[in-house]
Amino acid sequence: MVQQLTLLHITDLHVGDDALARLHAHLTTTGRSLDAILVTGDLLNVWHPLEGPGGKEYDAPATDAMREDWLRLLHGTVARTLAGSAVPVLWIPGNHDPIEAFDGKGNAWLPADRLAGNVFPVHAKWERLAPGLVVAGLGGSVPAYEPGAEEPIWPGCPYATDAAFGEELEKCVRPVVEYVHGEGEQVVLMTHSGPAECATTLIDADPSTDPDAFLREHPTIATGSPALAALLRSPPTPPTQGKTLIPLLVHGHTHWARGVQNVRGTHVVNPGSLKDGRAAVIHLARGEATDGGRVGQTGWTVKTVELLEF
Repeated sequence: MVQQLTLLHITDLHVGDDALARLHAHLTTTGRSLDAILVTGDLLNVWHPLEGPGGKEYDAPATDAMREDWLRLLHGTVARTLAGSAVPVLWIPGNHDPIEAFDGKGNAWLPADRLAGNVFPVHAKWERLAPGLVVAGLGGSVPAYEPGAEEPIWPGCPYATDAAFGEELEKCVRPVVEYVHGEGEQVVLMTHSGPAECATTLIDADPSTDPDAFLREHPTIATGSPALAALLRSPPTPPTQGKTLIPLLVHGHTHWARGVQNVRGTHVVNPGSLKDGRAAVIHLARGEATDGGRVGQTGWTVKTVELLEF
C-alpha cells in the first residue's frame, strides 16, 4: 500500500495579507487537499538594529503591533483559513521576525488564549510528520557575500557568522538526524537560509534588466550556509538501505533564487517569496517492499514539486 503526503511550503510573507488571500483562492479553486503546511520564516518585516561582529546583533523586542500581526497571519489566516484548523502548521522564524520567535519555548511571547491548536514551532526542535518521518528545524539567517569579498554584503540574524549557525546545527539538528538514522526513519529539514553552493541560495541577476536597483548594482550574491551544506554532505553512516535519510530540505530567505536542486539525494526547495505570489506544493510517497518474504516499508521519496505562482 502506498502512503502519500502533500505539503504546502510557504515562506517570506513579509506581512503580505493580500498574498495569503490569493493563495487561499488558488488552493480553493484547485481543490487541493493538504497534509501539512511548512512555514520557513519572515512572516513579518522586522528590521533589527545590528551592532556588528561580536556585539548583540539581534535585539529588537516584539511590540504589541508585531504580536497582533503574528497572531493574525500565522494563528489566524494560515492556521484557520489555509489549514482549516485541522492540518498541522509547522514553522520556524526568519531574520525579519521578532527575536522572541527564537525562544526555545516557541509561543511563550504570545497570549495563550489566542493560539491555534494546530500550530507547532520547530525551531531547534522536531515534530513527527508521518510514520517513519519527522521534521526538524532551525530558523534565522547567515551573512551573505559577493564573490571574493571578505566582508558580508548583508549580515546574518541572529547569527553573526556561519560558524555560529553551524554550532546550532550541531547542537540542535545533527542529534535529531543521528537519532532518526538509528531508528531507521527519515527527516525533513526546515531552515530559513538554505545550503551554500546550491542554486536556491545564489542570486545571479542580470544587471541590465533586473528591476531591483540593488541587484543591478550587486548582481551576484551567495546567501547560503556552508555549515548546512556540510550537514547534507556528511550524513551518518552506514546509509539506511533503500532510504534517503534527508529526502527534503525546505528553505526561504533568497527571494530571487526560487527553484529545486538535488544535493546528495536531498531535494532542496526554495519556493520564492509568498509576498510575490509564490509557494510550493510538495508530494512525497512511500510504499511496501518485500525482502526475503518479509514485507516492509520503503523510504519516503519526493515525487513532485510544484512551484506555484498566483
